[in-house]
This record gives sequence, C-alpha cells and structure tokens, in this order.
Amino acid sequence: MIFWGSPSLPKLTKPLNRVAWTLSTFIGLAAAALTTAANVPQVWKAWSTRETHDLSLAMTTMLAAGLALWVIYGLYQADYVIVIANSLALALALTLTGLKLRHG
Repeated sequence: MIFWGSPSLPKLTKPLNRVAWTLSTFIGLAAAALTTAANVPQVWKAWSTRETHDLSLAMTTMLAAGLALWVIYGLYQADYVIVIANSLALALALTLTGLKLRHG
C-alpha cells in the first residue's frame, strides 16, 4: 500500500474466462446490476422531462465522486464487477449531474 507519491494501478490480471464463478460472484453481479439499474429511471425522467429542480446537486455530485472512488478501488483490487458496475453507474450519475446543472 502506498500512502505518498503517485501509486501505479495494477493491471486487471484476471482474464474474464478464468474468473471463478462462485455463488458470491453471482451475488455481486446481481447487486451490481440492481444498484446500477436503479439510477436509470431517474436519469430517464430527468432527460425526458428536462425537469431537475427537485434533484439535489450536492447528492448527485457526491454520488458521482463516490462512484469514481469505487472505480479506482476496483482497479486496485482488479475486480471486474466493481469496475464495470461503478463505471456504468458513474456515467449515469454524471449524466444526472449534467442535467441538473443545465436545467436547474
């Protein structure tokens, strides 16, 4: 673990075809799918109605920052589930934040 300087990220070394598909992997995939998909209705509504005044900019910004940290953590852990799910959720959160900034 590096606390000072600029640490280098490890490569995702586990090939997808060699990932051990265990019960915990399926649980992680299901959790990732549900928590990522949970953002879609809000983004869709904000996108289609262009109404975002009820959304909190602080919440969408903190959500995006937290998801970005999860992506970095997933890269350090070489965990595909964490990286992919949180990258998708981050894209949705950034979209929502952008819509909030644009439409108030």
